[in-house]
Amino acid sequence: MVLLDIRMPVLDGLSVLRHVVRLPKPPVVAMLTTFDSGEYIDATLSAGAAG
Repeated sequence: MVLLDIRMPVLDGLSVLRHVVRLPKPPVVAMLTTFDSGEYIDATLSAGAAG
């Protein structure tokens, strides 16, 4: 399992998620954020996050 924050200092969590899900055996990814934005939720679920 991978736990990612939406906003990180160098590379944002959504970009990391897009790389992780391309792995041959991708782990389950959960995203974390303190931002109340439906845009973030939709984007992360569409990109392959479990929640």
